Amino acid sequence: MVTDVRWVAATAVGLVLATACGAATYYVCSSDGSDSAAGTRPAAAWRSLAKLNATRFIPGDTILLQSGSTWTGQLWPKGSGAPGRPIVIDVYGGTVKPAIHGGGLYDEAVTLRNQSYWELNNLEVTNTGTTRGLRAGIRVWSVDSGTVRRVVIRGMYVHDVNGPLGTEGKQSGGIAIVAGGTTIPSNFDSVLIENCLVHRTDRTGIWTSSVWRNRGGQTAGPGAWFPSTNVIIRGNVVDSAGGDGIVVRVCREPRIEGNLVKHAASLAKEWVAGIWPFNCDDALFQYNEACSTHTTMDGQGFDADWMCRRTVFQYNYSHDNEGGFMLVCCEGASSGNFNDSAVIRFNVSVNDGAKVFKIAGTPTNALVHNNTVYTRHGSSGTLVNVEAWNGMAGRTSFVNNIFMMEGSYALNAPGTNAHFSHNLWYGIAAPSDSHAITAHPQLTLPGNAPMGRENLQGYRITRSSPALGSALQVDGGVVRDFWGNDRGAASVQDRGAHQLGWETSTGSQRPPREQRREQQPGAPAGRKSQAQQRSGVMHLLNGRMCSRVGLATGNHALAVARP
Repeated sequence: MVTDVRWVAATAVGLVLATACGAATYYVCSSDGSDSAAGTRPAAAWRSLAKLNATRFIPGDTILLQSGSTWTGQLWPKGSGAPGRPIVIDVYGGTVKPAIHGGGLYDEAVTLRNQSYWELNNLEVTNTGTTRGLRAGIRVWSVDSGTVRRVVIRGMYVHDVNGPLGTEGKQSGGIAIVAGGTTIPSNFDSVLIENCLVHRTDRTGIWTSSVWRNRGGQTAGPGAWFPSTNVIIRGNVVDSAGGDGIVVRVCREPRIEGNLVKHAASLAKEWVAGIWPFNCDDALFQYNEACSTHTTMDGQGFDADWMCRRTVFQYNYSHDNEGGFMLVCCEGASSGNFNDSAVIRFNVSVNDGAKVFKIAGTPTNALVHNNTVYTRHGSSGTLVNVEAWNGMAGRTSFVNNIFMMEGSYALNAPGTNAHFSHNLWYGIAAPSDSHAITAHPQLTLPGNAPMGRENLQGYRITRSSPALGSALQVDGGVVRDFWGNDRGAASVQDRGAHQLGWETSTGSQRPPREQRREQQPGAPAGRKSQAQQRSGVMHLLNGRMCSRVGLATGNHALAVARP
């Protein structure tokens, strides 16, 4: 295993300056290139990773790898771009992604270290060793460097990274953004991980982490909480991660949207959830799908974890997770630990398992409102499970939810740890709930748990539903429901994730986000929808994930009101 300390000196000596007279495009071909060639034309392409790694590129340079080329080793080009002039890696000459196989010989097969303004596009990356070890497919570092700015990772196919399956494996897996060091507080500003397929990576799919984490009960790092900012993880598919799917740590206002995580905890027999934050403020999780998590050691599709404030989960779809839909937790051994004011709203949960809502430890002021939960005949578990973890939760409020339990589900919500108001209960005895409705919710056609948020029309309420117009008014800046119906000037609110009354007041239904093109100025007019992107990413060929995927690029803006 090559250790990380070697790169510190390598950045200072032994590099070739790409050019002093302006940006250039460089071509690299593993079969027909030559490192003695100029590298600036396809017919004069370079050949090796060593040539790339020994070159310091300058702002505006483009590095194009020949479609179908394959290398074994590590890709670590040097240099930094500049605002508006990133250094870009991409493919040329076809649609088959160039492949970088780390072979377990390096801590990461593709890396950048203290380098700003880079865009990494359309590579296939593996890092499989002869035995399990701490490793990643792609890892970008900021170490004793201050702030690394504007890193884009887009359209990657990262697979078969065999890291450890225990707790230490949380820092091993597919794609990582890591802040480290001991002397200079370090973080990232502007990170985009978009439209990547991450498959069979152990233990984690996509994650951020930082040693600059100290606040409250977190004291093991070298210095105070120094969060990364403007972090977006969007439109990715994480399939069969050994443990967790997507985890963001030590960030302020990260946005995790439009991702699919399925078959998390495919190997790890430890505490795992599909998508979650740790030690973040104002994290926003929306339009994601988490399904088929394979454990009941937690095992929820989503998790509002501890050392966080004001986490929001909205417009997400959770189904067929063995552990349940939503975990809200805080380890209570230290008085400095906290998890305050999480909001879980306008989500749909179908056929989630053991503990649909698990409230563990000492979170405070959580609000769970306007969600629709369905469980099928023959299933069993606990709908709300409030349990100790070195302490018990402060008030958790469940308001305006639809609970349609055709399976056998109980409640474990002792004392005043959970407060219920204006919920609709069917198939389960209602607790003390002011304004409870105990009647069939009259959903359109419940029962199935299809793949894709766009396929959930069966969980909309009908005009005969007792949920219609009977909810408590909960604002919090909400502007639309799960199906995209704008609130407009509506003065009524329905129970559950669907607001049929808002359709009536606004005159039309707004289609789901996957069927819309919400763009910011300058975004490509033909940008594919999230559903189209996922269809391409999940293309199967002879039972294997196919890397011949053309993923759309470009940014878009999504106006979301926060509570």
